[in-house]
Amino acid sequence: MSDFDHESTINVGDLSEVYAGTDESPSLSLVVSHRRGIEVSTLHEGEELIVGRSSPADMIVPDPSVSRRHARFWLEEGALHVEDLGSTNGTHLNGKPVARPSRVMPTDQLLVGKVKISFHAGPEGSEFLAGLDTHDQLILALEHEVVRCRTFSRKLCVLLAGTDSRSGHGGIESWYPHLRHALRPVDRVAPYGPNSALVLLPECSVDEGKQIAEAIVNEAKSNQPILLCGLANFPESATSSEALIEAVRKAALTASRRQRVVVAAGTSSPGPDKPLVLSSAMSAVYATARRVAPSRLPVLIFGETGSGKEMIAQAIHRSSGRTGPIRSVNCGAIPRELLESLLFGHERGAFTGATEQKRGLFEQADKGTLFFDEIGELPLEAQAALLRVLETNTITRVGGASEIAIDVRILAATHRDLEQMASEKDFRLDLLYRLNAITISVPALRQRPEEILPLAEHFISGATPGQVVTIDERARQLMENYSWPGNVRELRNVVERAVILAQEGVITPADLSLRAKKERRSDAATLLEQQEDDGLDLKTRLQRYEARILLQALEENEWNQTATAKALDMPLRTLVHKIKKLGIKRRYSSSGG
Repeated sequence: MSDFDHESTINVGDLSEVYAGTDESPSLSLVVSHRRGIEVSTLHEGEELIVGRSSPADMIVPDPSVSRRHARFWLEEGALHVEDLGSTNGTHLNGKPVARPSRVMPTDQLLVGKVKISFHAGPEGSEFLAGLDTHDQLILALEHEVVRCRTFSRKLCVLLAGTDSRSGHGGIESWYPHLRHALRPVDRVAPYGPNSALVLLPECSVDEGKQIAEAIVNEAKSNQPILLCGLANFPESATSSEALIEAVRKAALTASRRQRVVVAAGTSSPGPDKPLVLSSAMSAVYATARRVAPSRLPVLIFGETGSGKEMIAQAIHRSSGRTGPIRSVNCGAIPRELLESLLFGHERGAFTGATEQKRGLFEQADKGTLFFDEIGELPLEAQAALLRVLETNTITRVGGASEIAIDVRILAATHRDLEQMASEKDFRLDLLYRLNAITISVPALRQRPEEILPLAEHFISGATPGQVVTIDERARQLMENYSWPGNVRELRNVVERAVILAQEGVITPADLSLRAKKERRSDAATLLEQQEDDGLDLKTRLQRYEARILLQALEENEWNQTATAKALDMPLRTLVHKIKKLGIKRRYSSSGG
């Protein structure tokens, strides 16, 4: 798309031209893009504005090159003036340090630290960026919309708009008002980079999304930079928030002056034959996916949140040779009262509001695949219904009398220990037996550390197409040593935020927002370590040593007994027996995510 400029930028206006022939007093809006979005402060005649990194500055610019109280700006007789306040990195006007109070012309280049500063002229100009979300807010909204689309079979589009490098750089604040004008009130926008914006279009078909994108790129004013757009839609382009963003990013990358709107044709998730990055552990996972893909047997995929379970399910479907589509359902987000209708469909008049016949997800996925994400959250009554479908290959619509034959491959994923849930009567054991005919365990990102930096570089190239952004050695070490409790999903979000913060194309530790690593141990483990072994007989000492090993393995595998048994190379039944015999109990909830 564009050579993204990582310095925060602001447009310059000529006050005398803006206010010629009016009685309004001149004002300027200072606008700076940063990781939380865009800050806007309006400066009126006779007022002053202190810019700095933290309070008591009037305008906060969270950049490490900016001092706490860096520079002072004020309007005097319609002219803008600037004074450096003894900052560490200085204030520069047209490349020269500002040693004394100086007047700033509309064509001047001004740097506060390493942040490029200019001004938007106009009465109450601070309103022109109203409604801009932060990146994190939009990602959270997108994830909620994906769940809603899966649950209620709704439509959704994601749009990525940015500047064309050949048209000259234009920060998002220079064309955001035009973008906002082309959108609907329900649509949400957030910065994706200094010169690009991500747009969430709920309840929007691909045709409607394309019309909005064409209005954005074709109806821009002559003084605005050329905009290019990529568009992706649910479920044709992708069925998860991460895959939708990847699809729209790749679509935007292929946009050009000749074809300024590009629609993603299909999911951009890496396939089982050509995955993005593979460690030896993930190579084994994809090899298993290829082997089991042609079978009709159900597959149960284990793995932590954000580790890529849905991508494995999509890979299995693509290699299965099945002619039908893949449909997904988030078991933790299904309202109980809508569960039967969502899965099995309903006949007209089956209940209040059922004004027409509707096909459920099983029928929609006929001759294809139905993926149950986080199946451990499925209510018990739904588990019984799913078991019957697996045994009979038929479903009955709500309010219907006839059975409908279906041909659907079932894939399921969970981060929970279903064996333990079954022993506690929270999951049907007979359903577990049917689902785990084939099991695949997706290792956590911390268990495949060789993937961390290649994945980070891939996400950087996606957020900054056409521009080189590097990670300095200290940041690389920090990323490699971090435990990544949120796995690949957390890595992507951290990298995309860091790209927005990075100065001069280099990501430093200050740009990374990593959660403090918290090592938490169970009460039992702590007690075992504190107890003295001296004076105990050999049998008791061996049992205590064995308990320490089992506790360590259980905690490393987030208390997933199936994964722990595999890690220790022992039968699951043996592990369960030893846990009971040694009195090992979990006393806290893991923070592994």
